[in-house]
Order: sequence, then structure tokens, then C-alpha cells
Amino acid sequence: MMEAPCGIHALYVAVLGKVGRRTAVDDSAKTRDELIDEVQRLRRQVAERQTGGKQPICGTHSNDAALLHTILANVPIIIFALDRNGIITLSEGRGLETLGLQPKADVGRSLFEVHPEVPGVGEMFQRFLTSESGCDHIELGGVTLEIWHTPLRNSQAETVGMAGIAIDVTQRELAEQQLRREQHLMQRMLESHEQDRRLIACEIHDGLVQDATAAQMQLEALLQTGKLPPGPDRETVHMAAELVRKSVVEARQLIGGLRPPILDELGIVPAIEYLVEGRRDQGLSIELSVEVQFDRLEPLLEATIYRIVQEAVGNVVRHSGSRRAAIRLKQAGDQIHVEVEDWGVGFDPAEVSEKRFGLQGIRERARLLRGRASIDSVPGKGTRVFVDLPIAYALGDEESAMNWSDA
Repeated sequence: MMEAPCGIHALYVAVLGKVGRRTAVDDSAKTRDELIDEVQRLRRQVAERQTGGKQPICGTHSNDAALLHTILANVPIIIFALDRNGIITLSEGRGLETLGLQPKADVGRSLFEVHPEVPGVGEMFQRFLTSESGCDHIELGGVTLEIWHTPLRNSQAETVGMAGIAIDVTQRELAEQQLRREQHLMQRMLESHEQDRRLIACEIHDGLVQDATAAQMQLEALLQTGKLPPGPDRETVHMAAELVRKSVVEARQLIGGLRPPILDELGIVPAIEYLVEGRRDQGLSIELSVEVQFDRLEPLLEATIYRIVQEAVGNVVRHSGSRRAAIRLKQAGDQIHVEVEDWGVGFDPAEVSEKRFGLQGIRERARLLRGRASIDSVPGKGTRVFVDLPIAYALGDEESAMNWSDA
């Protein structure tokens, strides 16, 4: 095995020596090699965080102690160790300043005495002793610490304590919380947008379409009575009836574009089938493949899948030049896989203008529901849109999607 660079060997010897000076360090012990590997990995992650991925330049082992001291004095991390009874045997690093502590100040004191405010500190310490290396997050004095920990064992594989590296991730946690809040807000806005579309569609259906349909029936009934003899008046009424009929058809197409009632009534699969039939009537041949186990999904998730398929199929009609497309909807565990493919002219995704919101809208809709979308296209070889969405998505704070059936 390669020698551990950059003070790792010195750190291991120092930690294990402080935990139990009766313990002899066996250079050939497997547990020692594993610990060196673990601490080396943790050290590398810390170094990459501080250097942007650049590897530090290491000197000889004679410089290890000075290098380690420089790291601990300048990098905001905490290196600590405890014996099996919870007595602090090592406490170093500039990161202690964030907690209002000083290096070495708490050496010799019990963890339970120094940090009694940490909930379940005893159970946590026992878990650190008995588990393998891992990572945990704890709140300490208003600071969120990411702790990479590992048990310490002697040459007889007996656990003599534990050691770890703690990193202050408070700002990162705050940024992630803010991102989650913003995503939650965008989800609610998207829900509201879909609700508005649904209400507008209902208003058109219950108002304009019903009235126009009634007018069409009256005009057709007048034509059938025979009260209008052949001539200009009959032709005018016939033309009016035809215009009203076309208006009803277009209004129903508008309703389908806004939000087809079938989506709320029967769910996403019948809604996509309805969309496919409408496009087939317009001359587009679409192959539809559905492999799912669910009956219904959350309203926002169903609306998102429908909008993605609607936009992708619309792009086929508007831009691909192809009269053939395929839609695939598949459930794989807790994921929904959506794919729309055409065999048209294709394009270079890198050259798509940012002002073209169609593809970007697909990506954003997927992202807001913790999913991902990708577009695979080559000029002359068609286009494939891939979207993966989690069936169970988080709206935040145990809040579920709104119940549209009560709207």
C-alpha cells in the first residue's frame, strides 16, 4: 500500500496515541490501513473544498507535522478524537473558533460535559463507536456541522475510541433551505397557473361552447324545417350554421390546449391518449406505449407530465418536419420515465436560442418536481426528449398538492 501523504500518518499516530497510549501501533494491521485510507479520503475532500479540486503539494514526512499544523491553523475544520468513555483526547483546528472554543481547551473533559445541549449525544457517540465510517450532521450552538467519523481500533481490532473531522456547513445548509423554499414557491405558483387554466377552460366550456352549440342546433333545425326556400337566405343561414360549428370545434380544441377535462376526470394516461387522438386527426402518426402500475398521480405531477408531452409533441408538429412520432410512458419503481421521439430534421441543442422557451420549459418543469430532463438531437437524425420524475415529490413541510376537486 502507498504511504499516506500530507500528515495523515502523523495524524493517525497522534490520534491513536492520545486515545490509548497502552496501544501499540501495528504498521501491518489491516485496521490501521483502513483508518489511514479513511482519514486520507476525508483530508482529500477537505482539501478539495478549499482549493477548488487542486491537490496540495506534499513534502517529505519530515515536513508532515508542520504541514498538518498549517492546515489546522488556517482551514476552518475541526479534528477531534475521543476514547471509548467519551473523554476528549484531541481537539484541534481553526473551526473551533466558530463554536467559541479553543484548540486543546477541552482535552481531558467528557463529551457529555462539554456538549450537554446536543440531543441524544450519548446515543450518537455509541453509534459512532460501533458503526463503520460515515457522515452525520448535527446542530451545535446554532452551527450546522458535517461530521465525517470513524472508529479507532488497536492491533487486536478492539475499539479504543473514535475520531473525526467536522466542517461548518451552516451557510450551505441555509442556501439549500432557501433553494427548497424557492422550489416550493415555484411549485405552488405552477399549481396556481394550472388551476387558472382549468377555470378558464371550464368557463369557455360552460359559457361560449354551450351557447354556440345551442345556436348551431337552432340554425340547423331551421334549415331542416323547410321553411327557407332555396335561395340567398337559405345559403346565408347554412353558412352561419357552418361558421358556428367550426367555432365550437375550435373552442373545444382551445379547451383541450388549456386543460383537457379528461385530465382531471380520468388521469394522465387517458389525457395523453386524448392528446394523441387529436394529433392523429391532424395527420400526425403517433405510436403510444404505456407501462405503468398507478391509476392516478398527484394533480401537479399529472399536469406536469401532460404539459411536457404536449410541448414535445407540439415541437414535432412545428419544427421537426416529421409526420411520425412516438410517446413512451413507463413506471420504474418510484420513477416515471417519459420519452417523446421523432424522426425529423433534428437540430443542435447548443444552438437553440435562450428565447425559445419550449425546451427550457420542459427542463424547468422537471426540475421543479425534483426530476431531470434531457434532449438528444442531431441535425438530420431526429430528436428524443427524455424526462424522469419521482412519483413522490416534496412540496415541503408535509404539505401535499392541492385538492383540485374541491376548487
